[in-house]
Amino acid sequence: GTLGTLIRGGRGAPVSPSHFEEELKEKVFSFDKDRTVCAGLYRGVAEPLLAAVEKLKFVNLAWTAADWRHMGGALACCTKLRELKLVEMGADDAAMAAFGGALGSGAAPALEELYLSYNKIGDEGMRHLGDALARGAAPALEKLELGFNKIGDEGLRRLGDALANGAAPAL
Repeated sequence: GTLGTLIRGGRGAPVSPSHFEEELKEKVFSFDKDRTVCAGLYRGVAEPLLAAVEKLKFVNLAWTAADWRHMGGALACCTKLRELKLVEMGADDAAMAAFGGALGSGAAPALEELYLSYNKIGDEGMRHLGDALARGAAPALEKLELGFNKIGDEGLRRLGDALANGAAPAL
């Protein structure tokens, strides 16, 4: 949780209300009703906050696979997000699988700029990103920065195929 993030020396990804509720299932409460109250309070704060965010920037943090899944889930709530920077985050193919899988259909409808440079994303990671875009994620995407990763010809082909089939038409 939060303490683990602080010990690792970073900041965790934003957590959507639904992911927060999942994590609460693993917690012990003196009164089970408190779990519902806690989830409701979080939802009441997180939903309007995430819905209003227009820019998110995370640089040089040590995120776990769970953080990448949380980021993807939070994007579904970020209906006004226009710019997302995830630079020098150590994102590899597994991170992109978690991120792309959670990104899902229709997530980040206003996202125009996505920066994923200086990571460790390879061909498999590009497949996951291409699949997420093909499912309708980030339909307003105009700029995608992927420099300084480990993407080869196969990864670019996979992403190119998704784009050629109508994914991210504004890109």
